[in-house]
Amino acid sequence: MISRRAFTIAAATLPVLNAAKVWAIEEGAPVAELDDLTYPSFDIINPVNQFGRAEPDEQQKEKAKRIWTAAPKGPRPIDVVNYFIDNFNQADPEAISQWPNAEAWNPLVVEFFRSTNYKAENDLVPWCAAFANWCLKRTNRIASGSAASQSFLDPQAYAFTNNPKIGDLAVFTCYNIDTGKSIGLGHVAFVAGIPTATQILVAGGNQSNDGRSMICRRTYPLGPVRTSRTVNGKRTPVDFKINTYISIT
Repeated sequence: MISRRAFTIAAATLPVLNAAKVWAIEEGAPVAELDDLTYPSFDIINPVNQFGRAEPDEQQKEKAKRIWTAAPKGPRPIDVVNYFIDNFNQADPEAISQWPNAEAWNPLVVEFFRSTNYKAENDLVPWCAAFANWCLKRTNRIASGSAASQSFLDPQAYAFTNNPKIGDLAVFTCYNIDTGKSIGLGHVAFVAGIPTATQILVAGGNQSNDGRSMICRRTYPLGPVRTSRTVNGKRTPVDFKINTYISIT
């Protein structure tokens, strides 16, 4: 997930989906490089239709509402995640995907942002933290309330752990390769399998699967993995790796 001010991409490039190189692999497969999406700045993404994306029709809105209304309210946040994956990942993947190349934005993704302090009016924004917040709030857990993945790194709000269990949160961070400092970008998802020495299975939103940005399970390397991110309009080399796990009780 990307901090609100980290991306400042020129408006002329906004409709373009670039390869941003998030690293994720299928469970048990060799580490492979997958495409991610380069997103416009949070500050210039609105209003609706600004970049040729249309508002969904009433049928699409009603379908999305039925999906999120039927989501369970517990017992754990990861049970909410599993509801989306188990019911729609194979049967109707478009329902739980971002629609970057379609005429309309997915109202389900916009709904997830209602659990944060950022008002999304379309789904051309990174949404892993929004989805995590939605699942936490759905089950009456403490949410960060922010659309940034790194907002979960708050020791006053969360208990960090070195022994994650299924259902905990995994927070990944991108680090400057020269200074070793966080650049404020990364990813957040729920632990779906006990980590090995090199990788971990996570379940979350805004994860790449068959070219889609969607709710799914992916295996991420613990890192560090050398990749790059767009910061202040420039491609910046970074080390992507696990930062910490957060205990969700």
